[in-house]
Amino acid sequence: MSDTNSLIIDIIDILGIVFRNILLIQLWNVFVPVYSSQKNFQKKKKYSVIVLCLVLVISDYLVHIIPVNNVPLWIVSTGTVMLVYTFLYKKDYLIESIFSFGLYVSFRYLCYFIINSLSSYISDILMKDIASANDIESFVRNRVIFIQTFTIILFIGLLWLEVFFVKKVVRSIERISPLECAYLSVLNITGAVLTGVFMNLAILKSDDNVYILTDEKPELLYLLPALSILIYLAELAVIYVWQKYNMYRKQSEVYFIEASEKENIRKQLEFQEKYYEDVRKVRHEMSGQMMTIRALAEADNISDLKKYIDNIEDTFKTVSIDIRTSSPVTDIVVNDNYRKAVELDIPIDIRFTFDKSWGIAEYDLSIILNNFLDNAIRETSYVDSGFRKITLITTDRDNIIVITCKNTYVPNRIKEKERRSIWHGLGLKNVEDIAARYEGGLYIDENDGIFTVSVMLKKCIS
Repeated sequence: MSDTNSLIIDIIDILGIVFRNILLIQLWNVFVPVYSSQKNFQKKKKYSVIVLCLVLVISDYLVHIIPVNNVPLWIVSTGTVMLVYTFLYKKDYLIESIFSFGLYVSFRYLCYFIINSLSSYISDILMKDIASANDIESFVRNRVIFIQTFTIILFIGLLWLEVFFVKKVVRSIERISPLECAYLSVLNITGAVLTGVFMNLAILKSDDNVYILTDEKPELLYLLPALSILIYLAELAVIYVWQKYNMYRKQSEVYFIEASEKENIRKQLEFQEKYYEDVRKVRHEMSGQMMTIRALAEADNISDLKKYIDNIEDTFKTVSIDIRTSSPVTDIVVNDNYRKAVELDIPIDIRFTFDKSWGIAEYDLSIILNNFLDNAIRETSYVDSGFRKITLITTDRDNIIVITCKNTYVPNRIKEKERRSIWHGLGLKNVEDIAARYEGGLYIDENDGIFTVSVMLKKCIS
């Protein structure tokens, strides 16, 4: 084959490598935020994606020109590049990157069955007149270039279709748990293994003859493409079901958050009813108590008078406001939790003062305060009495406020996953929802037996 023809084939191969790696990045971006088409996508990140694509293309091309049979080196090279990029820039998306890579490998292998059948069919048509050709070498060379070009275009087209339908099914990036990755990858592994087995059995050599499996069993040229399409549709269906599951899960979370908010309202009303009921009781009993005090004083019974005053002090404590926050709503929440902490012998320091100029609803702040303090009191109650401590501090900075709650806890009391589920329960989902409404966020940290949770809220200054 002439140098010109070899150059043409090399160019076609390189173009195929470039396009399939572009499709790889597009598929990867479905599950991991590798790049964004938005205008505010930073130039630095754009360059990193371009460099990623170049590295993938170069590694793929180097593997392509290495003369190694029956060893899919491209899997090793592509997987390594993706893994390194993930560790450098997308550490939080390791599971999603692994799944994306497995899906890409499966898609490439599934394309093989369709390409093999169609290229065999076209090859038979193009080569049937070889015996009557005047220049057999030229005849074969031209048709080989055509078949190779057709094969690469067909491969890119099929791969594009596979990626296109996945992008249609997956509308937004969703986090994938290790268990979800395992069951989502079953069909990926099945498709890749099935293709690998067939490729090893496609040509069998003996001492005298070479057996081509599709020549011996021509029906495989129809059955195997059909099988690959069914496997792809099954993969698509599994991804679709997983997406629907995530959608329904989010809807259920919204329902539970709404239910939790209603529960918060009920608790707020109970707090207020209890407080005002205690106030009414104290006011009702006040006249009788004053008469008793006057009688003891007139009788000069000082010792009984002191005992009686000590007893009624406990009654006054139930309606006393130990901490004033400049808001009757947050007063009730803060003082109720303060009394709970004192009853459990937990030292607690609360520094919160409401300011109407913030433009933040008192009800929203009461939900945040109640969740922070309730969680803190529950976890701190398991700590030895000498090491218990809760602090809640509010920081007012420019156009934001930050509410931070710190408490001691027992690190090994429960498993990490269970503790995370406690702190990320419906209560904190409510706080996250409130933070989102005020263009803020929720931040959680654990260090040396101290649990810290902070919420940042943007002021709504009119």
